[in-house]
Amino acid sequence: MTKNKYQSIYKTTNINGKSISIFSALILLSAIFSYNWVGILISTLIICSGLTELYGRKLLMAKNPLAAILLPASQFGLVLIIWIYSTIQYMAFDAVEAMTMLSPQSLDMVRLMVANEEEFVSLVGTIWHTTYIVAMLVTAVYQGGLGIYYYKGSRYLLANPEE
Repeated sequence: MTKNKYQSIYKTTNINGKSISIFSALILLSAIFSYNWVGILISTLIICSGLTELYGRKLLMAKNPLAAILLPASQFGLVLIIWIYSTIQYMAFDAVEAMTMLSPQSLDMVRLMVANEEEFVSLVGTIWHTTYIVAMLVTAVYQGGLGIYYYKGSRYLLANPEE
């Protein structure tokens, strides 16, 4: 393993931790103003993941071995949060409720694509389920891959403190 391969971990943890925290804080504000308790809970948990990543970065820079646990845990925790939320949303599909979330223009556009109400409900259901499956897959690949990178990189940098 080379120095350059894992040296970018400091920059990656900084950018990723801050972006997750800031983006989730904005979602939290929106959830608070709309009294969305699930949104408040999920965004708070995601903020915790971002802050854990930033704290893990700080520990890694101080060569503290706890970093090798916190950095991957922040990513795998985020995967878990997104997977639980997505699974609940996937299973809770209600065609009537989903249609109420669409604007009148969107409803008209979708109705032009289908012949009857049954096809319409089927199309909305397919879009709903696909959205959450894709969210779960993308999260698993990106955050899971990042968690593995953090695990290997932090262990390497802690074992080679001169780098």
